[in-house]
Amino acid sequence: MHEVSLKSVKIFAYHGMFPQETVLGNWYEVDVAVKADFSKTAQTDDLSNGVDYQKLYEIIKSVMTSPKQLLETVLEIIFSDIIKVYPSVQSVEIKLRKLNPPVGGQVAYSQVSLYKEQVKGLWN
Repeated sequence: MHEVSLKSVKIFAYHGMFPQETVLGNWYEVDVAVKADFSKTAQTDDLSNGVDYQKLYEIIKSVMTSPKQLLETVLEIIFSDIIKVYPSVQSVEIKLRKLNPPVGGQVAYSQVSLYKEQVKGLWN
């Protein structure tokens, strides 16, 4: 099993429940890791058989720039888009951090995470 990942992808976006979040926006960081068998990719030296981290970045950016109230919703959309483009991946892990969240105190970030793996053709 191989892994392709992007760490600390920084994107400015307008997600949130509070009106000021959708107007002022905030910085977010996203980590994505996908696992699959990339043996054929390595043997052929051909990326068309693997996962392109540039495409992963494009998926993240596209979803992040479409405002949602809940970060959990953002995670599910990123996951769905990844498996549409790369149906052969065996697992997907996503961590989404809102930097300096508006909680009335000093907090580095809030984080939501998603981990799903494919077992016998079903995502758990």
